[in-house]
Amino acid sequence: MPLQNNNFQNFVAKYWPNERLNALVLFGSILISLFLFFHNPFLPNFFRPGSEDWYINFSVMIFHPNESYWNESILLPLLAKLLGGARSLESYKILCSFITILIIPLVTWCALVKFKSIPKTLVFLLIFAVSFQYFSKYDLGYPDPLTILFLVTAPFQNRRYLLFSCIFMAALSHFSITLIAAFQFLALLATYYGINKVAIQKYIIPLMGGLFAARVFLEIWYFIFKYTSPYGRIEFIINHGLQFFEERYFANPSNFWLIPGLNFLLSYSLFIVYFSIRKKFLFVLALFFNLGLTYAILFFTVDGFRIFATINACSYVFLIMIFVTNLSQKYFPEK
Repeated sequence: MPLQNNNFQNFVAKYWPNERLNALVLFGSILISLFLFFHNPFLPNFFRPGSEDWYINFSVMIFHPNESYWNESILLPLLAKLLGGARSLESYKILCSFITILIIPLVTWCALVKFKSIPKTLVFLLIFAVSFQYFSKYDLGYPDPLTILFLVTAPFQNRRYLLFSCIFMAALSHFSITLIAAFQFLALLATYYGINKVAIQKYIIPLMGGLFAARVFLEIWYFIFKYTSPYGRIEFIINHGLQFFEERYFANPSNFWLIPGLNFLLSYSLFIVYFSIRKKFLFVLALFFNLGLTYAILFFTVDGFRIFATINACSYVFLIMIFVTNLSQKYFPEK
């Protein structure tokens, strides 16, 4: 039996070098991304006249004074303006579509580089694509895909300047969400690896530095182009009051708790069980904390699933990475 396995491995190595296998996996990830993208039942509605146009209007007027609470999300509107994607609703939504489709192939490429293993990457890809249901439940027009794109690549970065860049760009795309996502990521890092000098230099400083640099950049942008929104997104909560959000919740409590989707909740529960068995109790506590924090934030929004998905993108990718790494020690040991 071992001889047969060696013969098969030699055959694969001869006729399917790693480069070709990697390309095949990447091609498969593109097909998966396209399949999920086109299975969003609301896709045709996004291109109809009168669909959500807040951010395309923001893009058209991005170099003019702005008082809206979403003016902290400048990256996607700016990108659309520079590329000509703000010329029409259709062109803007096409740009958003391209970025959404790009997420799965990009995270697959990151996994291939990180794991240096086809089986590990395939396990990661399967879990991510099936359980993280944003790719078939997205809402085109918002800055979510660009924010998610940078957040899901952040956990793969071993170089500090790359991690800094991912957080910086994500924060320019959606500062409030990235602030929370970075905090959740740090919670998992601290409880899994511990806090020491290496962790501070490798993770904490680049993360905090990226957030700080983005905030400074935004403040300079606000000053130059006369943006004003003193309370940011908190202004929306203050204006509506607690009763508004309570009424929304009690109108359909089950829908609130099931917003992430059964696939995500089941996967997340299995991860909690797995790491509890591995006696990573602080890590499990951080998983509960992150989930509870996301639900608390979700309570004070009207955006539902898209907010939940964007907040959890970074920490959830890290969680799958850690799970696959632990699992691989038994099933895909290093040679």
